[in-house]
Amino acid sequence: MKFLIFTTLFLSSTLFGNSIVKIISTAQSPDYKSPWNMKSVSTQAFNGVFLGNNKILSTADQLTYYKRIDIQLPQSSVKLPIEVEKIDYELNLVILTASDERTKKALSTLKAIEFGQEPKFGETCQALDIGSQQQVQIKTVRFSRPTIIASSYSTYGSIGLRFETTSNQLGGGEPILCQNKLSGITQGFYKNELSAINLPIIKFFVKEYSNKDYVGSGHLGIILYNLVSPQKRLYYKAQSFSHGVVVGKVHAHSDFYNKLKRGDIILSVNGVKISNTAKMKHPNWSQVHFNYLLSQKPAGFQVQLKVWRDGKEISVDGKLVQKNSNRGKVLRYFHDYDPTSWKLDHIIYGGVVFVELSVPYMYQYGDQWSKFGPSEFVRVIKKDDPLTAPTEGRYVVAQKVLPTDYTQGYEQFSPAILENVNGQKPKNLNHLRELLSNIKKDFTEFQFSFAGGKIILKKSDLKNINKVLSKKYQIGPSANFIE
Repeated sequence: MKFLIFTTLFLSSTLFGNSIVKIISTAQSPDYKSPWNMKSVSTQAFNGVFLGNNKILSTADQLTYYKRIDIQLPQSSVKLPIEVEKIDYELNLVILTASDERTKKALSTLKAIEFGQEPKFGETCQALDIGSQQQVQIKTVRFSRPTIIASSYSTYGSIGLRFETTSNQLGGGEPILCQNKLSGITQGFYKNELSAINLPIIKFFVKEYSNKDYVGSGHLGIILYNLVSPQKRLYYKAQSFSHGVVVGKVHAHSDFYNKLKRGDIILSVNGVKISNTAKMKHPNWSQVHFNYLLSQKPAGFQVQLKVWRDGKEISVDGKLVQKNSNRGKVLRYFHDYDPTSWKLDHIIYGGVVFVELSVPYMYQYGDQWSKFGPSEFVRVIKKDDPLTAPTEGRYVVAQKVLPTDYTQGYEQFSPAILENVNGQKPKNLNHLRELLSNIKKDFTEFQFSFAGGKIILKKSDLKNINKVLSKKYQIGPSANFIE
């Protein structure tokens, strides 16, 4: 038995050890406690796989605030420069490409990885890792279950994989080979389990990334609830069938906004029947969340839903919309707060981040926010609790000022309550968005309650400064910028 295991590992190393590279990211993140300064330069090493044509595929979350990227081939100490060609933080995948002739020559000695199949329950696979001595190490992992996962920079989940392992040194972009072909790429380690990006997501990204209009995978923009309860079925007049899930909310950005309504029951998506727990059939795993079907399709993909409404079946057509984590919570790329706690809308205007003052916002100061939060905020919230107040009467706060030359000198306004914009008081964040979008003057004047201070920004510079912000802080192109 030991001999057989050793032979398998040896063959995998021989066949695929020359398809993996080590990636070294040199990064420097901003110091938000000392605006306009940067933290010390740091490096991080992880893995990538060779796709052929001078391309390397890996995970994206190790490239936060990167300044330079190099690769090393197995059994080599030489560092070779490489560049980002396409990065998708929602899918947590990146394509690196070589323009340097030395790098191209080195990559020509590698063998392109082959894509395989999704693993089966209990299947034994191998994770390839380049160790500190530049030797390819092969570690046995066992597939346990599919699950919904997201990268640390995304609020959207895709169907990922969980593998059991005895190694706690994995989770950094290692390719997982099942039957000697690529079945996934690791992106995290949790209590003897590896989290990995599933093969269909990888194939989607590799196929689509070079498209000029690439927008990533799409989603419905709908919150759904299970329909297990017999009482619910009776209420919705749905006793004659056993499948389907209930629409709880349709987001305003969804293409199904004003097409679906709360209480509709989605029976199928493009002809695929959806169970009462939002599952669909899968050839290897019996059932899987129907997100599996959508995450392999781009934003803009046409979808037909079969819907049960008021005791009748109807068809509703629409398109998948782009995943945009900046819509779902405040600045996913800030690490100083727990990202799972952020579910607030925001606006970025010239590097100033505006949000509504609310109880969820105050939890950044901890469970005892009423004791440790800014006294001005606490006083306002105790007087007018935003959880029960009408939305047209919310205070707006400058939550952060992103450090650039454009915003230098305004760090003291973070955070501070906004009183007016060019003399007009915003009723809430949406009203502020409307005011800012309709400004005709070249200068925008923000008046704050903080010592009567003002931020004054030149409107004609916004387009250029938004490009600077996107590059410096790796903010996605679909962030809530105002221009």
